[in-house]
Amino acid sequence: MQIGDAPLIYYEDEAKGTHRYVGGTAYVLVDARPDEALALLDRTEALWQVLPRVLDLKELGTEGRDKLVELEQGTSILSGRYTVRLRTERYAGGKSSIRFWLDPSRPHALDDAYGSFDMEPYGDGKTLVTWKIRIDLGAGIARWLFEERIRRAAMTTPVRARGYVDEHVKKLRAQGAGK
Repeated sequence: MQIGDAPLIYYEDEAKGTHRYVGGTAYVLVDARPDEALALLDRTEALWQVLPRVLDLKELGTEGRDKLVELEQGTSILSGRYTVRLRTERYAGGKSSIRFWLDPSRPHALDDAYGSFDMEPYGDGKTLVTWKIRIDLGAGIARWLFEERIRRAAMTTPVRARGYVDEHVKKLRAQGAGK
């Protein structure tokens, strides 16, 4: 796999039981250490810039190790509100992940969704960020009309994440130097 300035994006469809998922996997390099990338992407307020078409966002609190975040995404024509659980994990060798999944116990416009940001060291001071997303819109007109548009929008997330990290990493480093 060759990673450069352009992200590598793989579109994927998946069927599991009664669910029909669309989404994909994408890889992008960010000019930040893995701990810096994690510190920035783990901020709830980062979701405003990292996720596409966010109309509303509320952190609802925590349950155990999970942060609960309610999101509304869409356009003036169609939007959906749902709650995700986010869990941050740190692993050996500087690797980490932010996993997320739909909380089915709360109101949700999607049938299901899950995925992750996975981060690992990649060369001197860089991080390979892997974005994985699977979305099941459920049966109906939204799937028929918007599924591919929603998938394409979801797959812009790694480029948006790189932009967010690039924009904020210098400020994060300056704060760390002042401690």
